[in-house]
Amino acid sequence: MLESVGIYYVWQAVGAWTLLWLLLDMFLGASLLFHVQVGWAMQLMALMQTGATPWAALSRVSLRLFAGILLIIPGPISDVMAVLLLIASIVWRPASVAPSSSPAFDGSIEGEFRRVDDPALPPR
Repeated sequence: MLESVGIYYVWQAVGAWTLLWLLLDMFLGASLLFHVQVGWAMQLMALMQTGATPWAALSRVSLRLFAGILLIIPGPISDVMAVLLLIASIVWRPASVAPSSSPAFDGSIEGEFRRVDDPALPPR
């Protein structure tokens, strides 16, 4: 109801440009949802490599997901909320970065192995 009133007042102020604004909003929302769908795994992996917890990484992606949904909903109030969520997803840094307890990676991988000689292979 409130969104409809907002669209009415925008129509009174701007006129037919409101239709272009609504179509552009729906296109931007759909493209943002597509971007989140394609890139969420890469964003999750990049944030996890910095030491962030999975919850911190997923909450950043979910802010963009909700912003895309709000952009698809027509109206100025949902657009303002979507812009605020997008700004929050860009500015927000995960506070729960785990301290690194392991030493820096020096290129070697430690582990145990057991050699099993295959009699079918020719000896070296």
